Amino acid sequence: MQSDKPLRVLWFTNTPSLASKHLGVEVNSGGWISSLQEKVSVDPSICLGIGFQYGKIKLEKTVADNTTYYAIPNHRNKVEKVFQRHTHSISQKEDLDYYHSIIKDFKPDLIHIFGTERNYGMICKTSDIPVVIHLQGILSVYSTFWNIGGITKKKLLLNAGIKRIILGNNLYNEYFSFRNASIREKEIFRYCKHYMGRTAWDKGIISVSSPGSFYYHCDEILRKAFYSHQWDKKQESGKILFSTIQGNIYKGLDIILLTSELLNQKFGGNFEWRIAGVDKDEEAVTLWEKVKRKKFSENRVFFLGRMSVANLITELLSADLFIHPSYIDNSPNSVCEAMLLGMPVISTGSGGTSSLITDRQDGMLIHPGDPYGLTALVIELFSNPKFTYSLGKNARIKALERHDPGNILRQLFSIYEQVVQRTRNNGIV
Repeated sequence: MQSDKPLRVLWFTNTPSLASKHLGVEVNSGGWISSLQEKVSVDPSICLGIGFQYGKIKLEKTVADNTTYYAIPNHRNKVEKVFQRHTHSISQKEDLDYYHSIIKDFKPDLIHIFGTERNYGMICKTSDIPVVIHLQGILSVYSTFWNIGGITKKKLLLNAGIKRIILGNNLYNEYFSFRNASIREKEIFRYCKHYMGRTAWDKGIISVSSPGSFYYHCDEILRKAFYSHQWDKKQESGKILFSTIQGNIYKGLDIILLTSELLNQKFGGNFEWRIAGVDKDEEAVTLWEKVKRKKFSENRVFFLGRMSVANLITELLSADLFIHPSYIDNSPNSVCEAMLLGMPVISTGSGGTSSLITDRQDGMLIHPGDPYGLTALVIELFSNPKFTYSLGKNARIKALERHDPGNILRQLFSIYEQVVQRTRNNGIV
């Protein structure tokens, strides 16, 4: 960006980003935000601040990494947190007071909020500083996928277990909190007038949910290690599928269970499906086993839990296919990272994923919730290694262009300039 003085930009994020190394914590999510910060923070045209919620520490200001960090404390004690989960409370006035104290201290020219999952977006109701929201998931749409596969609220509660019920730490309570957050998201959409996203799907959602607002396209810088590795696995005797997902109801664990049973019948002991991001004893795993009356372990599905970047890449490079079975997503970074490695990918065409993959050119798209169609595609790709290899090669070409850091920085800085200029010209915050 070209200016006489740096543009002061304040981010509000769901993760500590690069502050994690100063806090001594390992962060397994939001890696694309850290990657973006690494580039933005060293640009002399930007003066960067980041506010994030973290643990029990008091509101703390730290300057490091060419960034002013504001660690926002979680001011609820253990009893209050349990009460919050049982009452499905999602906001408190103290949160906004902290946010506004940060804004007052940093004095930004622009506020950049990552996602609508938390209540940061409520800043838009009272801020006289331009705000742009960087879309992640769309809660108001995602919340409609909690009853897929025969899941009812009663089944969620019965599966939770006594300890989880007492602590309120279960999928039943999570559903109601998620629903309330989606209601709050709709309010955020009423007040915010600037959004950046990266798929035709999230652009369409904004055109409906926030009419008259401005939408800007901005891709994501992925984690650095994925740019320097490349998948080149030739099929051997074993057949390995790999997925990186979370233990949410709508992420497709049930489809993995049903598809793996079909593939196990086809390939027997010559097949396995490895899952990163989910532990074998997570609530969603046991829930789907009860509902479907099948066992993941009996169908060659192995849960690896949370993984370091290095271990995740090692697993991906040793797999034959990457599968993304989610019922709904915007632009899952797991798919983007697999494509960047040059892996052949099969993904549901839900939400924004059809903006990432051109079917049968740089990946394969499948209808959500279709284990038979997914099984057929897996068998097809295993029987045609030349075509499969070409999908991965084309995926890497597309991903290298889409996730090019230089291009993304130019997109971002152009958006910052447009938001600030439109606010000055039109008085739109």
